[in-house]
Amino acid sequence: MKEHPNGGGLVAETAKVSESVFIGPNARVLDFAIVYGHVRICDNAQVLGNARVYGDAKISGNAIVAENARVLGYARISGKAKIGGKTQIFGEAKVCGNATVFGRALILGNAIVCGNAWVFGQATVSNEATVSGDVLIFDRAKINGSAEVYGKARVLGDAKVDDAIICDDTVLFGEVK
Repeated sequence: MKEHPNGGGLVAETAKVSESVFIGPNARVLDFAIVYGHVRICDNAQVLGNARVYGDAKISGNAIVAENARVLGYARISGKAKIGGKTQIFGEAKVCGNATVFGRALILGNAIVCGNAWVFGQATVSNEATVSGDVLIFDRAKINGSAEVYGKARVLGDAKVDDAIICDDTVLFGEVK
């Protein structure tokens, strides 16, 4: 392990991090992770596995970006969020709180995934959509537009939610507009 010259965080010998990246003193880039651009990795955040973080993304709090995940653009990962699998998070998307995103999920645009939400499989959360609470979004479900999904809702299968509110204990398989 070596200290990164911009911030003093630790970088594994096997990881690749450009000098323009800021890695705070308690942050870590481990394994074969690659980080470049104007990325900021702050607090106790970790990037590990074969993860890639680039652009102007920020990883903070106790967040973990792992496996083959990609975080790019102006995306923000914070709190105790866990990002893994082959997930891609980009645009100005935010994943925060205790949210978990994995599989081949896509979070993009200005979408927000927070609380204890889980997004996985080939699910997509995009545009201005917000997913929060104890929600599960999975399979090939798509949450788009200004949709809000919260409470203990479950959206799965080929369900598509556009500009609608899904809440409480709702289980959705179909399309809502």
